[in-house]
Amino acid sequence: MRYVLDASALFSRHIPENNCYITPEVVLEIKDQRSKDAVEGYISAGKIIIRTASEDAIDAVQIALKTTGDNISGPDMSIIALAIDMDATIISDDYGIQNVASTIGVSWISPKTEGINKVLVWKKKCVACGKIYNSTYTDSCNVCGSELKRIARRK
Repeated sequence: MRYVLDASALFSRHIPENNCYITPEVVLEIKDQRSKDAVEGYISAGKIIIRTASEDAIDAVQIALKTTGDNISGPDMSIIALAIDMDATIISDDYGIQNVASTIGVSWISPKTEGINKVLVWKKKCVACGKIYNSTYTDSCNVCGSELKRIARRK
């Protein structure tokens, strides 16, 4: 089995014995020296390999994001895309990554938390009149002008 790791897996040192991959974007997320040294050691030892996700896989993740309404980072998108490319399992405690991955059929393991148990679709709801909008809609209601809050709906 192959694994794609996000930064949370690296920080918590939840790294399987072999077949582990990260993206260049994940490497850039690592700021503290101790974690940088650990990741460089894993890379030097061949325990972790850096790979770039394909544009087609990135596009697939962006389409999924429009469906779920999740707000994930570029590095998070890159690991989901790499998992698509490699038919790999993601190791991450990030609920947004798990939600998007589940939506497009990518398996994941949550090493420190229980992980999600249902896929969510994010919407926006007017705090005054209750009108529901897609997650990409602006921040004010077109009916009453009030603020919109992000809400979760089960898929």
